[in-house]
Amino acid sequence: MRKHPYPPRGSSTLEILIALFVLSLTLCAVILVIFGNQSLAIDAHNYQEALGLSKAQLEWAHALAEYDFNLLNSTSSTKTIDSITYTESLTVTQADLFTKKIDSAVLWQQGGRTVQVNLSTLLTNPTGLVSGNSCSSVLTSGWATPQLTGPIAIGSNTGGNPVTSMHAFNKKLYVTTSNTSGHNNDFYIFSLLMPQAPTLLSELDTNTTTAGLNDVAIASTTTNVFGFVANGVSPNFTTCSESATCSQLQILDMTNVAHPSVVRNYKLNSTLAPFVKGSGGQANANTVVYSNGYVYLGLTKTALGPEFNILDVGAKVGTPTNPVYLGGFSVGRGVSSITVSHGYAYLTTSDTTRELIVLDIHNPANPTQVTLFDAPGSSGFGLGNTSTVLGSTVFLGRNYVSNAPEFYALAASNPLGSLPVISSLDIGTNAHTEGISSLIVRGTIVFMTTTRTVQLWDITSITTPTLITSLDLSASGSVGITSTCEGNTVYIGGYKTATYKGAMYILSAT
Repeated sequence: MRKHPYPPRGSSTLEILIALFVLSLTLCAVILVIFGNQSLAIDAHNYQEALGLSKAQLEWAHALAEYDFNLLNSTSSTKTIDSITYTESLTVTQADLFTKKIDSAVLWQQGGRTVQVNLSTLLTNPTGLVSGNSCSSVLTSGWATPQLTGPIAIGSNTGGNPVTSMHAFNKKLYVTTSNTSGHNNDFYIFSLLMPQAPTLLSELDTNTTTAGLNDVAIASTTTNVFGFVANGVSPNFTTCSESATCSQLQILDMTNVAHPSVVRNYKLNSTLAPFVKGSGGQANANTVVYSNGYVYLGLTKTALGPEFNILDVGAKVGTPTNPVYLGGFSVGRGVSSITVSHGYAYLTTSDTTRELIVLDIHNPANPTQVTLFDAPGSSGFGLGNTSTVLGSTVFLGRNYVSNAPEFYALAASNPLGSLPVISSLDIGTNAHTEGISSLIVRGTIVFMTTTRTVQLWDITSITTPTLITSLDLSASGSVGITSTCEGNTVYIGGYKTATYKGAMYILSAT
């Protein structure tokens, strides 16, 4: 029998079905590859966008730290690119007293899932290390209800020695006092290894008179720690010879914290430039600031010569123990505080029409006035008392005035121009004539020490500061004079009204 040349009809149909199945699988695979590649391409594109945003945040943080390390704090924002919304966050934490850890994160939604890019770095503040600044701008939680402890007595001798200045730096607290009743030690060093429980390490009598000291600034070198203190003595500077009882500035070597010592008494020259002369309270040292190898010294009103003076103590030609005079500026009134920022010096003064003066100090040999702020109100009160600068904002505190604010936030984005008022606060009343004695700005909080209180103000919206809390010093019989901070702890100095004895308070987050 002859076989049929074609296969059975059922077999042919099966082969066709198998072929169609293989073809469909192939087409599906091709489609998946095509669309998968598209998805991968979109994923890669979005990832590159996010990575660029994260890198840009770190570059911005680095530039901000170079400009003002205290401005470097946590932020967050959103940005939309090609219909994708990216959430950017910069988380700043304090790694140590001089270093901040920066975490840059970018998140976005993709295909029903959350995708994230993270980059980190460490930024150090070398200026803070050499210029004596270890106060952290990174706020911890708990400042809505801060805790104030104290008073802690300063000094072991009898008589009055109110605290005039405090400077916390690198786990040490340096305190100066005046001697208004009897003769006491006037310089103290405390350990801050336990920030809530300062421990006295040493104390010193810097001169043999009852004057005491008015201010302290700290400088750290690779081998030594020096203190520059404003000597409170009031001799006839026109005729006296340089000594502990005839000098505006004393230099202390505090490398051995157990045995600080006076290594130089410095008197501004009265027979050669700058020809600083005065007696009976004239030309006394009021305030001193150290920054990048220079000492800036502010005096009471002189009989002759500048009240603002600049000394080289390590920038170029001088040393800490051999200051070299560079230049000065005649205010014609007393200088109560000095803040140095980006080549400008901000002076608060006892001039009723120039409570704040701004000097260009790019050339230290020739400081020149570039602008001023005449605070409103009665001409006989409300003199400039304290200031601080954060970025392009100047914060000014003045003594009590009955018909105008005591606190101002001023825009200083152009130091050569005017200082427009951003906001102001009237904290004094007829019943409580409070003046502002000290200001610290950390993150979005202003820590304000007044004669009666310690106040915390939220400046998240700097145009409308809001009171967080006010803590009463007068309830414990104290007056606030000065403040300083290290890490996340603030230290308040003043005196007990009943005894004029020096007193210290510790302010911390709960």
